[in-house]
Amino acid sequence: RSCAGIGVMMTFGSSLSLFSMTYLSLFRAITLGTSRLIVPENLSWKYLSGFGMIIMVAITIALIPLIPVLENFFVNGIYYDKSIRIFMGSAKKDDHLSVLKAYFGNIAKDELSWSEIGRLTNLMFTDDYGQVERKKIPFYGNEGVCLFKYFVKTDDPQKLFVWLNITIDILCFFIISICYIKINTTARKSRSKAGQSMRGAAGKLDNLVKRKRNKSLDRLQRNVAMIILTDFMCWIPFFVICALHTFEIIDASFLYSYSSILILSINSIVNPLVYDEVVSKLKNKMKQ
Repeated sequence: RSCAGIGVMMTFGSSLSLFSMTYLSLFRAITLGTSRLIVPENLSWKYLSGFGMIIMVAITIALIPLIPVLENFFVNGIYYDKSIRIFMGSAKKDDHLSVLKAYFGNIAKDELSWSEIGRLTNLMFTDDYGQVERKKIPFYGNEGVCLFKYFVKTDDPQKLFVWLNITIDILCFFIISICYIKINTTARKSRSKAGQSMRGAAGKLDNLVKRKRNKSLDRLQRNVAMIILTDFMCWIPFFVICALHTFEIIDASFLYSYSSILILSINSIVNPLVYDEVVSKLKNKMKQ
């Protein structure tokens, strides 16, 4: 349960961070240069309700793998007590089915639910072993890491759920990138118009103000590039590894802990810091 709790919190935090950045990027790109530029005193209920929806979606994504009626999609196997030598290591459904068919001999089904497997295994060991001790391997708890199971194979029942989330993450990444490209382009146009409006009667531009604006815009451009670069360097290689693992081109199981804990955590930490600096600079620039 503690592992599942950690997995839920990590998944919720990661989804909330990514969805919030996407929502803010879209909102800022759409309202850039208008009177509706986001400032604390102008926050609307519509804007806040958007964040409420984001929170609900993030919570739903994190909790879906724990819904009991969906265990056939999210339980990956069962560990048995060491005294049960028929099932060694992580026993999947196929492992159970072959043993149960050999023992009972009259199982017509080609696939069993986990509840059926539990009932039949109890019948196998009740007389000699008493209650069979077992531990289900949940969605949060693969490869010894209590995180979202990004690395799935074609025979994993949760592959559609995982790749739906990966697709959403990729889409968010591209939306954030496109929005900041637009923000950068708009800021450049704003500098050009400001420069023209500041020409005096003699046609000379105040060089001091021009240099200050150029320096501010250069910092903004660097920060925008940093946001896109950090997203690309952290997420795109990770998605490629997920795809290669899914189609069994490589076995990336040994990379799961490193990629999930280090790469994505670093991205989640760096992005808000860079984003906050961009927002502050952009807000000040638009007020000028």
